[in-house]
Amino acid sequence: MALEGTAHLGLPMWFHWELSIGKFIGGIILVLPFIPGRIKEWAYVAFGIDFISAFIAIVAVDGIAGAWYMPVICFVLLIVSYIYWHKLQDRDTAVTA
Repeated sequence: MALEGTAHLGLPMWFHWELSIGKFIGGIILVLPFIPGRIKEWAYVAFGIDFISAFIAIVAVDGIAGAWYMPVICFVLLIVSYIYWHKLQDRDTAVTA
C-alpha cells in the first residue's frame, strides 16, 4: 500500500526506500532511552519535516479530497509525543537535582 501511495504521488522508488530507512532509524532513536537528547530532538525535527512534506505532496497531487488528514494526524501525535518527552525530561531532571 505504501508503494502504491508513493508511486501515485510520482515519487521514485529510491525515495520510498530512503524514507522507510529514515523512519525506521528515527523510530529506534526515539524509543531507546540511552540516546542523547540532542539526537532525539533532531529525530523529532526530521519526522516533523516528513509529515509536513507528506501533507503538501498529497494536497498538491490529490487536492483537499485526498487523504491529507493522515499526515496531519501523525504530526499531531508527534507534537504530543514531543511535549510529553520534554515533561519526562523535566521530571527526571527535578528528581535528580
